[in-house]
Amino acid sequence: MTDQEKTGAILRVLLVEDCEDDALLLERELTRGGFEPFVKRLDSPGAMSAALRDQTWDLVLADWSLPRFSALFALEMLKCNGLDLPFIIVSGMIGEEAAIAAMKAGAHDYVMKSNLGRLVPAIQRELSEADDRRSRKRAEAALVVGEERLKLVAHATNDAIWDWDLVTQTLGWNEGFQILSGFAPYEVHPGIESWYSRLHPEEKERVIATRYAAINGAGETWSDEYRFCRGDGAYAYVLDRGSVLRNEVGRAVRAIGALIDLTEQKRAEVEIAAAYERLRDLALRMEHTKEEERKRIARELHDEFGQLLTGLKLDLAALGKQLARGVARSQPELIEKLQSMTSLVDDSIQLVRKVASSLRPSILDDFGLVPALQWQAREFEARTGIPCETALCQDLSRRELDPDRSTALFRIGQELLTNVMRHAHASRVRLALREESDGLLLEVSDNGWGIKKQDYVDPTTLGLRGMQERVALFGGTLKIDGDPEKGTTVRAWIPQRSEHVEDHTTSAV
Repeated sequence: MTDQEKTGAILRVLLVEDCEDDALLLERELTRGGFEPFVKRLDSPGAMSAALRDQTWDLVLADWSLPRFSALFALEMLKCNGLDLPFIIVSGMIGEEAAIAAMKAGAHDYVMKSNLGRLVPAIQRELSEADDRRSRKRAEAALVVGEERLKLVAHATNDAIWDWDLVTQTLGWNEGFQILSGFAPYEVHPGIESWYSRLHPEEKERVIATRYAAINGAGETWSDEYRFCRGDGAYAYVLDRGSVLRNEVGRAVRAIGALIDLTEQKRAEVEIAAAYERLRDLALRMEHTKEEERKRIARELHDEFGQLLTGLKLDLAALGKQLARGVARSQPELIEKLQSMTSLVDDSIQLVRKVASSLRPSILDDFGLVPALQWQAREFEARTGIPCETALCQDLSRRELDPDRSTALFRIGQELLTNVMRHAHASRVRLALREESDGLLLEVSDNGWGIKKQDYVDPTTLGLRGMQERVALFGGTLKIDGDPEKGTTVRAWIPQRSEHVEDHTTSAV
């Protein structure tokens, strides 16, 4: 019974008493004390046995001596039934020796019938203590079950299960710890200092602080990764997860947890990261090679094929002058044919220039990124008729930028302007380049329909995959914002310097 139930609630009382008047007197005293008593009076062992069998009770009140029964006999019957109920002797006459014998036998208190004012306080106290005993037994039973489960888990897993007694500062381990650490059982010292000594020096202070933050605070659990020294001197990466157990006043008395060996996982992560770096380096080399090949083809088209066409045009012009003097009147169709051929050569020259420029605009190599983006914006305006405002940091045009980064940003700008032309339905575009956070930020915005989320969530659409891969090669980022009312803004940021890329540039050359 809880403190809230001790008064103002039904109190089930088993009363060992042969005098009905005394029973009524006790019942009135309980009522005056704030209880609502349900009293079962009996005066024989058989009646008590039946009462204990048929109902549950909160309290036993017993007269010391009855003609066919006694308080000590009733107390013995209560014990035999395995019941832990408050047992108070209420008697008109009991000697000191008898009272001492009764208390030794297990009675919780005795009250004289001539002093019933002590009865209610005694009952309240004993009900509270009985409730505490039951709670303690439940906790102890749960602890036993928990201990058994912990033993089963410890034997069933390869994880290193640990049990830390915070009172004695001793640490217990299961067999899994021997597997993880490589220590023999006799080499494992139970003191917590032994565990401290095995922590990596760079992490020791942090790990201990994390544990004690949970122990000394209001936390119940913690989780941490650190390095733990094995028996052979090598360090194992472990994931340590623990729970704090507290006593009834909230003090941490015990902690239980497990170490999971992450060494192989960490090794795999390192190998994956190295493989990714090799793959990124290869992709950057391939991109560099592709751009170099484009540059070579563009120059051959422009310089060699373009010169051939220009020479052919000059020859046709000279031939035209000669023919004009001799056959202009007799064969005008020949002059027209010559003019048509000249026009075709002009178109071919323009086509060669266009193809060469699309492969690799020479302005990017000759003058740098800023003039190349300015040229790209003017080309966009000429093709689409859409005004393209530029805000390009002119200071960048006076500095030597990494050619691979310049190429990547130029290609991204080229792709974004192409997307605007094909999909945005915009009437105004803005192209900006500036320095930001130790990097270069290219921003293209329009006032069109605004890209939909499903389009930029799916990286295979609108050339986003290629742009994402370009910025990823340099450890950069690509951010897209679309709004049906405001249009689309795409920001591509690439760090200006990267040891990885510098190594590539040197090796690629």
